[in-house]
Amino acid sequence: MSEDSSAGCIFVITVGSEKASAGTVGYWERDWEGGIAWETGWSVLPEFQGEGIATAATALVVERVAKLGVTNIS
Repeated sequence: MSEDSSAGCIFVITVGSEKASAGTVGYWERDWEGGIAWETGWSVLPEFQGEGIATAATALVVERVAKLGVTNIS
C-alpha cells in the first residue's frame, strides 16, 4: 500500500499475549462510477475464524479511518 495512510493501509491482525498472526485487515481507495470509493477487506486464518476477530479488527480500521477524515467507506 501507499506510504500515505490516507490512501489506504493493510494491517496484520494479531491475537493474544503472544501476538499470534491471525490474518489481515485493511482499507483502500478505488475508482468507482467516476469517483473515488473506499473499500475495506479482511482475511482471517481458519483456526481463528468464528471468534469475532474480523469484526473487532474492522471496527479498529473504521475508527482509524474516521480520524483521517475519510468518508464513504464500505
